[in-house]
Amino acid sequence: MKKIKVLEVLPCLTQSNGIASYLSNYFTFATNKDRFEVYYLVFARSVCDRHDEILASGGKIIEAYPTFNLFNYIKCLDNLFKIETFDIVHCHAPNFGALVMPIAKKYGVPVRITHCHVNKSGETFFKNIRNYVMSLVSVKNSNYYLACSSLAGDMLFKNKDYIIMNNAIDLEKFRYSYKMRKKIRQELKIDNKFVIGEFGRLCTQKNQSFMLEIFKEYIKRNNDAILLLAGDGPLEETLKLKAKKLNIDKNVIFLGSVDNINDYYNALDYFILPSTYEGLGIVLIEAQANGLHCLASKNVIPQDAMVSNLLEFISLNYSPYDWSRKIKEYDRVDVVNEIRKNRFDIKIESNKLFDLYLKMYKGEKHDV
Repeated sequence: MKKIKVLEVLPCLTQSNGIASYLSNYFTFATNKDRFEVYYLVFARSVCDRHDEILASGGKIIEAYPTFNLFNYIKCLDNLFKIETFDIVHCHAPNFGALVMPIAKKYGVPVRITHCHVNKSGETFFKNIRNYVMSLVSVKNSNYYLACSSLAGDMLFKNKDYIIMNNAIDLEKFRYSYKMRKKIRQELKIDNKFVIGEFGRLCTQKNQSFMLEIFKEYIKRNNDAILLLAGDGPLEETLKLKAKKLNIDKNVIFLGSVDNINDYYNALDYFILPSTYEGLGIVLIEAQANGLHCLASKNVIPQDAMVSNLLEFISLNYSPYDWSRKIKEYDRVDVVNEIRKNRFDIKIESNKLFDLYLKMYKGEKHDV
């Protein structure tokens, strides 16, 4: 039987990238993927990446790093579709889709999916406008639409019909482990500390600069606390300098990008995500699965992320001091079953993506 060729289009394959995590979760647990041959088209190199796990699972990686010559770049993508005949193109980066999707349509790819993972198109006014316009080109040249939340779907697809595909995770992998907590805290030499965490790419969107200011306020009343930041990104050195300037650098640990991030949630006592925009905020699902109380940006993080009563929202209009006053010590709470009921267990949800691919390919009615 002929395999259905799928091209997944995403920014990169780094361990800390949410889209890469999303795809890894679905492909690892799906039992109905044998009919598919999956390719990954990525646009940026990764230091701590998922290449080995993708290749081990039978996936193929195509690297298309941008050049300063846009004409040559488009020609490179055109040659890809001229050589390879894809049945499905699933674009997880709509701004890059402005280049990929018109070419996919030109070569007659029958299923062209634009997938929105954010509720805003960029970190600055210029980037937001530029990326939104580019994303609309991707939408125009697609015939199917997916989103990680209603907030993300409504932002990009307006009146078009779209399907919400939950960013499900391996709940058991993120369930709290006291044994792992002791191990990680001993390795980091933070045995008796109160540890606050934010995990994600070190960039403007994730707002770690504001997180440092929140932490500065918090240690005024608990100077023995630790802030653990996991992830890499363009602002790493800037954030390290800011931590030093705020005189909190001895209390801040920059972990970098790690491939066992699930272990590090166990070391935390509280989780914060002060992002300026998010499609969902999968780290919040992971943190809640670990039993952590969480604090996140109000009217920025979609309500869909509230899969338990462990998540609280506060506006970014409030000061770092106001945010810091929300941080308290709590006992761990096991809410895994509650999260499972909200359809975020990858062991239950994983087959839905490939079922959807198959229905789209056959032109059948599709839903989840």
